Amino acid sequence: MTNHKKIRYFIGIWMLTLSTALQAQLVLLPDDVVALALQHNFDIQLSNNQLRIDSVNNSYENAGFLPEIALSGQTGSSLSQVRQEGTGGSSINYENLVNNQLSAAVALNWTLFDGGKMFIRKKTLEAYQELSELELQQQIIQTHFEVLQLYYSLVMMKEQLRSIDTLISYNQTRLRIAEASFKSGNSSKTEFIQAQIDLNIAKASRITQVQQRYETKLLLLQKVGMSTDLDFETIDSIVEPNLTDRASYQAKLNAQNLNLLSIEKQRQIAGFQLNSIKRSYLPVLNLSAGYSLTAYNQSEGTILSSRSIGPEIGLGFTMPIYSAGSLRRASFAAQVNQQNEQIQYEKTRLDVQIQAESAFQAFESARQALELETINFELAIEYLKISNLQLAQGQATALEVHQAQLEFIESSARYLNLKMEQKLAELKLQALISNL
Repeated sequence: MTNHKKIRYFIGIWMLTLSTALQAQLVLLPDDVVALALQHNFDIQLSNNQLRIDSVNNSYENAGFLPEIALSGQTGSSLSQVRQEGTGGSSINYENLVNNQLSAAVALNWTLFDGGKMFIRKKTLEAYQELSELELQQQIIQTHFEVLQLYYSLVMMKEQLRSIDTLISYNQTRLRIAEASFKSGNSSKTEFIQAQIDLNIAKASRITQVQQRYETKLLLLQKVGMSTDLDFETIDSIVEPNLTDRASYQAKLNAQNLNLLSIEKQRQIAGFQLNSIKRSYLPVLNLSAGYSLTAYNQSEGTILSSRSIGPEIGLGFTMPIYSAGSLRRASFAAQVNQQNEQIQYEKTRLDVQIQAESAFQAFESARQALELETINFELAIEYLKISNLQLAQGQATALEVHQAQLEFIESSARYLNLKMEQKLAELKLQALISNL
């Protein structure tokens, strides 16, 4: 069973269980969203249809191994005036000569030998089918990556909303304290106004974040190929990835990267095309056979009717002697095309290695920065708690509390962005080795 058939089989089994699970739960796991995309994504469906076409084309009939058989027939009548004059002065006139004709034939045409090009065509058709399979896998991997990228963006935004909700909660407490302090005459009205402004800013930020998350969810549903009526929720946080086996990833690039495999298949096809052109210098041997019937009758004349019926068979032989240099030019173009495919392979291999190295470096940088930022984030939370507690006890000013809130907002943003960068680097590396 080929890879794409295994994928479709897995999707079918998965969807049978998923369709009932969606009614009982609102939370979709990353694998759930990917399964929906593999089933409904339009680009995957288009790539799969192209594979179906290439699978049908990959046949011995299309490669030219089998003969062509055709049935033909014709009938007709004519009415004419005929005047014939002989050399001796004699003449024959027919005023209304009726001529009825009937012909039918079964013809077979079979190329017995074409220099071996039919074998090359069959290998080429197989290569095109394999290339379509690789392109389908590429589309699946690309869709997989894009879906997970959007999904984890939603997860990050969900975490950001929790941070904003935490900030709103502290601002509400701060506003109550500032209002009570102002009414009791222990603080100025400016502290109360500043607390109200900071609360409103946090609420406005939440509204913006909810809108951005909704738009991202629509993009995800579009990529999945599902209706916007589907309402779902994601997991609560991004699970920290782990990429410790760097050597293993590097070793798998050349063997598993779908871009490289596709270009290698195209290079193979270019080789088949060059070989086919070279075989055009060889002779072609055709077998023709048939069974035909021809009959006619006419109202007047020396021959009133005629009829012939019977089989026929023959061999045909052709061999190019001079083609005005067309075969030489075609051969040269095919050689250059084969060289171009080799150049493209080397270029793509370097690009893939650079992408992998860049993703590893991005992952490692995000990991190291995240270790520091995790500490900062925990300290920012503690700073926010302490400052609000001191504000309630009258031991902190509004400016100090405001500064603590800014530290919390900035640290939260850095912390979540680094988690997302680390996750994206992992997804890119897995996509490069087709392991999503």
